[in-house]
Amino acid sequence: MRKYPKDIKLEAVRSIVSGELFLEEVMLKYDIKNSITVIRWIRSLLPEVKKDLAGDTREGNDDLKVNRNDFVYEIYKKISDLEEHNRWLNQQRDYLIQRIVAIEEEGIKIDLEMECVENNIKKQKK
Repeated sequence: MRKYPKDIKLEAVRSIVSGELFLEEVMLKYDIKNSITVIRWIRSLLPEVKKDLAGDTREGNDDLKVNRNDFVYEIYKKISDLEEHNRWLNQQRDYLIQRIVAIEEEGIKIDLEMECVENNIKKQKK
């Protein structure tokens, strides 16, 4: 696994958050094989990048600064929403697994009961 210096990570996240590059473009530019790597960088460095962008006045355009802040907020909110949805999906999966196990156990009980009944019938016929 390749290690990237923090300044590269910050630059990559800043490029995505500011809208300069898409995630795939950052992956190509820095030769990153897995998108999860960049997503982790975004998660961990977003507050720092958000501060940097909020204080970035190089453009001299207040509207641009506001748009960047809105964009950063929307990305942060989307990540948060996706994490919440993932938690909910995991809960649903766990519930369904429990139900499947319960249904399978009930099916086994029914099969055993039917086998006992069949054995009793065979015994009574003899």
